[in-house]
Amino acid sequence: MHSCTNSSNLLLRLTHVPSSLQNREIPALVRYTTTGSGVNRASTLGLVATLFEHGYNSKDDSKTNGARALVSSGLKWYLRCVWYLAHGCELSQAKEWASNGDQVENLNSTNDVVSGMLTIPGLWLDSKVSDDLSQSKKVAQNRARLRALEKIKEQQQKMVAAQLDSWPESEDDEEESSCIICRLGSADGILGKLGHVQSSRVSFMKDVRRNSRKMIVVGSTGCILRQNADVESPKVAHLETGSIVHLLEENVHGKRVRVKVDASGIEGYASSSTPGGKPILSFADEVGTSKWGYNRPVMKLCGHIAHMECVVSMFKFYNACCLLFVTHFYI
Repeated sequence: MHSCTNSSNLLLRLTHVPSSLQNREIPALVRYTTTGSGVNRASTLGLVATLFEHGYNSKDDSKTNGARALVSSGLKWYLRCVWYLAHGCELSQAKEWASNGDQVENLNSTNDVVSGMLTIPGLWLDSKVSDDLSQSKKVAQNRARLRALEKIKEQQQKMVAAQLDSWPESEDDEEESSCIICRLGSADGILGKLGHVQSSRVSFMKDVRRNSRKMIVVGSTGCILRQNADVESPKVAHLETGSIVHLLEENVHGKRVRVKVDASGIEGYASSSTPGGKPILSFADEVGTSKWGYNRPVMKLCGHIAHMECVVSMFKFYNACCLLFVTHFYI
């Protein structure tokens, strides 16, 4: 577009007719008629509109290609931009809408001269044509999708057929009781199921909840119950390790808790842990974590079976390959 930033000045420059061409008939313009208003045809905009209307206005864009199609597309975009500027649009908005090709309706004209000059057929996309193009694109996309699905199905069928051909024939379900590595049966060794074992916190932690208020004495020297929360208060009872109590109140003066012995019904105050941090009382749901932690083994089976000797040989081979790779890499 022109370097002029004011849309009104730009339109005036485009529709300006030089004084030497005013009130004169130009044979070329007389020979090429226009469907527009015909005003200011000797101006820059009039010449560009005539060039497009009689030189590059093809009804069927699919038949034009190469440089001709490029020039036609550029002229359409230029004239659409000018039309939007004549209807009060900003230059950036006019450029964006001109690229779409659809004429935006309900716009009031601010320059009737330009609007009349650009009343040219073929400048805008016909709504029926655009609908037909979008419909044809959808049909083409559906056909391509169906062809891709058919190819995938053919490949899957070929893969299944190849696997069935390579799978050894067996009778009386011998196939299900053969080693996945050597394809031999139980006569050649003990068969076992293959699986994977790893430690996991999820299977254990989802069940660790303080659903009850029961606590267990886990301290090595037991637990002392006192009459009050003060550690210097009189002694009520001494509980041995493994005794079960019921929590009545916790966080009393820090680590002190008030409990009740289930067996005798005695109530008192005790410390939940030693000054060094070792637990004295622990919730029943969490007692196992003091020895084993929160991780638990989880085993998953894949459904295959193999000989123990075959599995050991396979892992020895993999370990040798890994060791060879690491040695070669560091050397």
